[in-house]
Amino acid sequence: KIVVSDLENDLCLLRAADLNVKPIPAAPPNSVSLGENVYLLGFPMEGVLANQSPVAGNGVVASLKGLKGDPRHYQVTLPINPGNSGGPVLDSRGRWIAVASHKLNDLYSLSASESIPQGINFAVKGTLFIPLLDSIPEVKLPTTDNTNSLTLQDLSKRFSDSVLLITAKH
Repeated sequence: KIVVSDLENDLCLLRAADLNVKPIPAAPPNSVSLGENVYLLGFPMEGVLANQSPVAGNGVVASLKGLKGDPRHYQVTLPINPGNSGGPVLDSRGRWIAVASHKLNDLYSLSASESIPQGINFAVKGTLFIPLLDSIPEVKLPTTDNTNSLTLQDLSKRFSDSVLLITAKH
C-alpha cells in the first residue's frame, strides 16, 4: 500500500503487512563524494534471470548531478537494469545514499550522439526521500557511525535480507 508519494521525484513509501526486515542505515546529508565507491542490491531482469535473492553490483559516483545537470540525481556507473529501480544504493560504510532510478536511454543516445553509452546510470539522492520518511513519525531509518569500509561481499551478506522484490500491478 502506498503511504506517501513524491510524483516529481518518482518516489513513494510503501507499507507491507507482516514484513520483518532489518532497515538499512541512512548516510548523513552531503556525505557523498565524486569518485566514491557505491554498491547496489536489486533484482535486475526479473523473469529473465529469476534470482531468488538480490544481485549485487558495484560502481562509482561519476557525477554529483544527473542528466543535464539535474541536482536530484547522482550519475553512477552501477549496472541499473529493469528490476534494479527502487533498490538501495549504498556507500562503502553500508549506508543508504540513493535509490536506483534509470539508465540513459540507448535509442535516445544513438540518435543524439550516434553511439550507445556504457555505465551512464542514475540514482535519486536519498536526501529527497527523507521528507517522505519524516512525514510518517513512526518510520525512522537508523544511522550508523561505522567508519570502516565494507566490501561488496560484506554488504551483500549484511543487507540481502533487507532488499525485497516488489512487483507493481497496473
